Amino acid sequence: MENCGNDYIFVFNRPTQEEVIRLCNRNFGVGGDGVVYLYKKKDSFGYEIYNNDGSRATFCGSVTLCLGLYLYKTQGGKSFDILTDSGVKRVNVFPRGKRVKVGVEVGKPHFQEQNGNQKIFNKLLFLRCANKSLRVRATLVNVGNLHLVIKGLYSTVMREKIVQAIGQSGLFLDGVNVEFVERRKGYARVIVYERGSGKTLCCSSGAGAVFAVLNKMGACGENYILEFEGGKIVAQMKNKSIFLYSYPRFLFSGRWGEL
Repeated sequence: MENCGNDYIFVFNRPTQEEVIRLCNRNFGVGGDGVVYLYKKKDSFGYEIYNNDGSRATFCGSVTLCLGLYLYKTQGGKSFDILTDSGVKRVNVFPRGKRVKVGVEVGKPHFQEQNGNQKIFNKLLFLRCANKSLRVRATLVNVGNLHLVIKGLYSTVMREKIVQAIGQSGLFLDGVNVEFVERRKGYARVIVYERGSGKTLCCSSGAGAVFAVLNKMGACGENYILEFEGGKIVAQMKNKSIFLYSYPRFLFSGRWGEL
């Protein structure tokens, strides 16, 4: 399944790290941004998510939206509580003819400091990038998983340097998702690098993180469009909680195992 180009392989048996890497390999495997193990606990459904490098993630907005569509198609109903490593997420489904709109409540964003010292973060970033003239405006926010939102899109080369510098800074031992954002008239463009997956076409939780930052700055209202390379996600703020809306879809299904 995929949401705005953010594609995942959903399986019903918990995969090994080796299987995750093999399945996600776009040259020799099925190909995907990650593998999702689906399970049922009593009357609720949940998931464990693994990035394409085999590492474990706590939450993924795109996966949650996709699972909402899957449950709507297979279980019936239009509202579901989905179990994740970062808590229960409420999903609602809105049929729109052949297309199905899905919404998820991400929850209240939590803003954090990089080890409590922005100056240390900037100094390390400058040194790692070997560019002391570089000035990066970054905001760290947790929306079920950790995101570093950076103002400006930069060039491809500079983005790669910044992401590499962040990874080598020692500030994020478990990694961090990075979003580069540029405001346009009525919407914002976002380019994302996901922890454990690298550059991807979209990140729904990243949309929530960017929206949270822009909303806190007063740069957008309570409804806003985040445009990624793979498509658009609508973000909404209700009672200080973030809601995301998009149109996930099935790509294909099959069987996997040893040949």
